[in-house]
Amino acid sequence: MKKKYNKYLLLFLSLVNSIIIVLLLYKSKLGINFFIINIVLTCIITYLAYIYKRINFSLVINNILLITLSSSFCITNSKPIQIVAFNLWGYLFFLNLYTLIKPNYKFEFWRYIAAPIEQFVMGLISPVFPIFSKKFKGKSEIIPIVMRIAVGAIIALPILCIFVALLASGDLVFQKIFEDIFSGYFIKDSISIVMLVIVAFWITLGILYYNFHKKRKEAVKNEIKKKRKPKLFIESMTILLLVEFLFLIYNVVQITYMFGGEKLIKKGISYSEYARSGFFELMISSIIAIILIGTLYKFTEAKNKREGIVLRVVSLFGIIELMPMLVSAFYRLYMYEDAYSFTRLRVYSHLLILYLFIILIIFAVKFLSRLKERVFIYTIQIVTYVSFIIISFINIDGFIVRANISNYEAGKTSEDNFDPGYFYLLSYDSIPNQIDYFLSAKGERKEEIAYYLESEYIELEFKNKKGADIREYNLRHKLAKNLLDENIEEIREYSEKYKERIYDIYMEYLIEEKLELSDYDNKYYHDDYDHCPNDIEFTFLNRYGEDYNYFRLDIYSYDNPNEVVLLNESSHCVDLKKGKYYIIADNNDFFNNYSKEYYEVEVTDENGEIILYRRNLPELRID
Repeated sequence: MKKKYNKYLLLFLSLVNSIIIVLLLYKSKLGINFFIINIVLTCIITYLAYIYKRINFSLVINNILLITLSSSFCITNSKPIQIVAFNLWGYLFFLNLYTLIKPNYKFEFWRYIAAPIEQFVMGLISPVFPIFSKKFKGKSEIIPIVMRIAVGAIIALPILCIFVALLASGDLVFQKIFEDIFSGYFIKDSISIVMLVIVAFWITLGILYYNFHKKRKEAVKNEIKKKRKPKLFIESMTILLLVEFLFLIYNVVQITYMFGGEKLIKKGISYSEYARSGFFELMISSIIAIILIGTLYKFTEAKNKREGIVLRVVSLFGIIELMPMLVSAFYRLYMYEDAYSFTRLRVYSHLLILYLFIILIIFAVKFLSRLKERVFIYTIQIVTYVSFIIISFINIDGFIVRANISNYEAGKTSEDNFDPGYFYLLSYDSIPNQIDYFLSAKGERKEEIAYYLESEYIELEFKNKKGADIREYNLRHKLAKNLLDENIEEIREYSEKYKERIYDIYMEYLIEEKLELSDYDNKYYHDDYDHCPNDIEFTFLNRYGEDYNYFRLDIYSYDNPNEVVLLNESSHCVDLKKGKYYIIADNNDFFNNYSKEYYEVEVTDENGEIILYRRNLPELRID
């Protein structure tokens, strides 16, 4: 294909890609839409790479990683996983663009930092180049074409307005259609969509123009003289040997400590202190040590073969010393989880230890085989992305529920340390496991888990009534909704029993408080006193029977949740007519994604009290 037509192709593909991105993401959360967008982007980049003869091994591998990583948004609902996945995707996407110029496995270390930044910046400013370049003056290039189309659209606008006015006055149906089209919401959305398409088009065009019109750099030649490293062999060896001697002493102590732990506990050291003592310090020390050894190895020059061997052996010994430290950290955390249950932080820490262990093995291979730095860094990149993709497909929240229940039933976790309330903090991924426990549990535990499951159901039902967006489709989200629908009647039955227990605690608390109040204060706590004259009074009780109101309330119609009744209501006294409503109670806590709770409310008396029950978020014990 001729170069001239390639430019028109870039213009067309940029426009198509921008429209698809905006249509799939506008007012939508990430789900299957993100996966589709990645497929479109990958097809466009691969097709252009084929035309411009830029396809290489790194591009293919990175495209596979990007698509696989984006597919996790169709499966997991875990916010921490999604946040990390999105950031890793963004980094790899811009890094992958540079492979159109130079294969990924030939990158120097600094290129892994500079390339994504360069791609992002040039994507923003590249479309400006043809406007100010003398080379393109008088030629029908991409940007001039866009500007000419814009001029034509501006000239056509008043003409279209005249025809619309004439046709609308002659046909009432046509007039009604245009009145609906130009309503406030439609205009607002239309302007937003057009602006987003323009922004997406500008960035996409800039990225494609920069990469496919930039001259391909030649591969680095072997005869190019390598940069000399600082002659710091003695200094580096001194640092490494002192640090490794310290690690050696520590590992000896650790081995004694781990195998003699029971004796130490009998001497007065608590189980918690024994199991968790120094876990985070071990993690940080291991990470710092890996960076230190890698940095000194990279920037230290060996004068001869003997010094080279010494440098590799000492560095390898440092890596080997870190392995028992990671094993110790893993073992300590396992013991702590056995007694105090699993949480996201603890499970993620376990996974981080396993990842660091793999990195240590890669370092060891490098020191033993003198693996080239570029291949070494590329291997770490691939291992990092493959590891996280595997993690993103594992149902970690479901595992936490299963493991905690298993430890509790086996007697490893005490009654006080087993808290089903923590399950409420987890994502929809954990709901199938919570329902399994609900169906098998008995007594108060069954009532308690039902209490939390009911809230999950109300939230999902509210969002479903507002309009399920197929763009946000998520497999585990759908599975959770189906299971809740199947068991909601039984869940509500046992949830009501749990609420009755909370209410009884609350009434006992009121009776005790009234005995201690003065006559004046007692007047306002009297059952007959109306705190909200002519309004509905909302009282929120947590699971301990304590009165704990929210900062604000958003109220929606039950039959049509898109119909807003009240927003940002900061008072617990609300003027509501008889009927059913959805209430979203919010603490306005920006750093807490679980500050919102969803309720179904039926108002039968316009001047009464309605008691709602908070799914009180537990204060998790870290130590």
